[in-house]
Amino acid sequence: MSVSLAIDLSAVAVAAVAQALSGYLGWRVTVDGVREERQKRYEIVFVACAALGVLATVLTAYRGSNIAGELSGIDREISTLARHAEMVFVTFTSDEPELFVGKPAGFNVTYRNAGNATANNVAGFGRVFLVPNVKDETQRANIEKFQTEWALARDRVAKGTVPPGGMNLLTFTARGDRPITSADMDALKDGSEYLLIITSLEFEDQTGQHYFHTCHWIQAPAFAPLMLDYCVGFNEQN
Repeated sequence: MSVSLAIDLSAVAVAAVAQALSGYLGWRVTVDGVREERQKRYEIVFVACAALGVLATVLTAYRGSNIAGELSGIDREISTLARHAEMVFVTFTSDEPELFVGKPAGFNVTYRNAGNATANNVAGFGRVFLVPNVKDETQRANIEKFQTEWALARDRVAKGTVPPGGMNLLTFTARGDRPITSADMDALKDGSEYLLIITSLEFEDQTGQHYFHTCHWIQAPAFAPLMLDYCVGFNEQN
């Protein structure tokens, strides 16, 4: 029980006891009268009960106005917390009609704000890794590599805002870590190499800082239409 609630309950209890005692004494006086030797005692008790009743009533009224103010403040806080940005992953699309020898692979990553508040300081970063297999240890090693690169790049990435409503999109490009070779093109067709796409989106709203991480690998052949599978980890958000 909170201290303020204990004070409120105590004030109500004191007012009730004072009123009950006053009523009881009034009844006794009416029924039995007042003996001369008890008159002074009754006067003291009556005055004390009246004073306690008045004090408790004033305190209760004062606390009542404070409680109303506190409840109003809580309502405002709830209203604030109810408004939040919600960045939702939309799709991956290749930034080129097809993969090209001599150029890194690139995929555009699109999000929209489905919340009811503006997303501020929005920053997105992505990497595409050419990997020889999609074993769990390979995925985890490249996730760690991505996290290291993102930590180094975070302060250099441009930040923006995304208004609410679900119609405003944010797109950034996840770029390969090296150019694709002719051998890579053949390997991506026959499944002896895979593309691993890892991204991180970070943003803020009035409720705090948030992130949206994704990690996918593309089934062979790694060409349109893209067939994506989830990695063993790093698909998470808060």
